[in-house]
Amino acid sequence: MNRTVLRYSFLTNAPLLAAAAVVIGSMVLSLAWLFPLLSADATYTEMLDTIPEQLRQALGVSGDQTQYFGFLTANYYNSLHLYFMMALVLLLGHRLVSKPIDDTSLNYFLNGALPRASYLIARLVFFLLASVGIAVVSLASMVLGQLVFDWGAPIEWRGMVVLNVNLLVLFLFLGSVVFLIRMLTNTGVEALAGSTGLVIFQYFLSMVEPLSPNLSFLQYFTVFSLFDVDRHVGNTGVFAAVVLGLTAASVAVSAVSVHLFRRKDLFL
Repeated sequence: MNRTVLRYSFLTNAPLLAAAAVVIGSMVLSLAWLFPLLSADATYTEMLDTIPEQLRQALGVSGDQTQYFGFLTANYYNSLHLYFMMALVLLLGHRLVSKPIDDTSLNYFLNGALPRASYLIARLVFFLLASVGIAVVSLASMVLGQLVFDWGAPIEWRGMVVLNVNLLVLFLFLGSVVFLIRMLTNTGVEALAGSTGLVIFQYFLSMVEPLSPNLSFLQYFTVFSLFDVDRHVGNTGVFAAVVLGLTAASVAVSAVSVHLFRRKDLFL
């Protein structure tokens, strides 16, 4: 791994990550501020009860909204946060691997002392560090929001940690796939289009699956079915298997990307 590439990655992507941290923090704290108002509003809870359970699951608004953790999960993490993270992974992946490959010539690697593998591994490590940083910001915002706006209630540490770790490994895997798609395409535009289409299709399947028992088989075709906080909080074995499985898959896909990049044709 090359520290210069790692440092350059940080300098060029720090504004994007800072903006992402601000958005996530402000969204979580805003909902934390609304929690005491909406959780006690009978009209709001009755309105949610009028929505069929299957549709609520598809939209991600199911759960106990009288509790702080359930409120945040139902109103943000099961929907808006996923949309935001999908966009962030696609954009960051494009900035880290697609655009640099398009702008870097073969002569750069032939004449320099930087091996291709070191270059890409540094980019992958930065993506990992950035993802961990986003997860830490998310967790800290959840805890801060409860301390300020739901003072006195016990903090659901287990649920918060499980949720953020689950999201971390899920989007690390999707990020590794974004890197791989770039290795398999000729241009960054093709890679971005392919990655965007794949991620959106995966999420679409996860939304359609709860609508009917006849569509339950779709859970085996989308990685988003592995994001199930309620199940993972109550079953440590399943959660550990998901974390280890997605981590191993991310490492394997990343290794394939590094191998392909070593042989990839670049512009002179």
